[in-house]
Formats: sequence, C-alpha cells, structure tokens
Amino acid sequence: MIGLLGEEMCDARFYGRELGVNEVLEVLRSAALQLSGRYHHFIFGALWGVPSIGFSAMSHKVQGVAEWFGPLLKPVRNSTMLGMEWEETLAQAESYLAGGASLRLQIAHRSRELGELTRRYGAIAASLASDPAEPNPEWKASGL
Repeated sequence: MIGLLGEEMCDARFYGRELGVNEVLEVLRSAALQLSGRYHHFIFGALWGVPSIGFSAMSHKVQGVAEWFGPLLKPVRNSTMLGMEWEETLAQAESYLAGGASLRLQIAHRSRELGELTRRYGAIAASLASDPAEPNPEWKASGL
C-alpha cells in the first residue's frame, strides 16, 4: 500500500539492490527527500544536503548519525511502528520539504563540519598510534 501511495500521490521512487554505488549517489543527489534505514544512504544523502527520515531496524547506526545532525535530521522512526506513526512521519516529511533550499544548505553545512571533525580526530588517533608518548600538537590544541 505504501508503494501505491508513494507512486500515485508523491511521485516516489523505490530502489533496491539493483543500483550500484554511483547510481545510488546520483539518485540521492537529485532527491527532494530520503526515507531509509540504511546507514550509508543516510550519510550520503546528508552529504548532498538531502533531508532524510531515518528508520531504525536492527542497528543503532542511523540513530547515531541523526544525533550528530541534531534537529536537522531527527527523530529517527521505529520501522516496526510505521503503521502507527504514519501521520507523524508524513508531517515530518512535509516539514522537511517545506524547508527547501535553506534546509538542504544547513544539512550540507553540518556534513562538512562533521567531515572536518572526523579528519581532525583521525589525525589525532593516527599520531597517538604512531607515538603515544608524544601527542600531535593538533591534539593538544583540540582540548581533548
């Protein structure tokens, strides 16, 4: 039923495993909204600034990514409760779509901030692994 509603009411597209990585990235780049329970799809969508409604399933990973983005990509929905939370999920989707280009820019900006933090902490971890007795000056400057 959701498939029919999506196709008839909101021009939704449903994709499975038939797409390769580059095809998935292209679909996400042009998406107005993403609904997914997949960790990497959620991250790649955020890199393009795509508002995403995450669904938890058997993993905490999507919830963790949503936490990094704060109110921009929250709340993550429980995939087993979708039938009971349909109205709230639809309202969340409508809110994201109403955010338009401004919301997309905020999400993309937060993605870049998180990418920079990841690079910085990766450099810190690498310096500690190479010589734990002599931390990298960047580590000292970070206040950790």
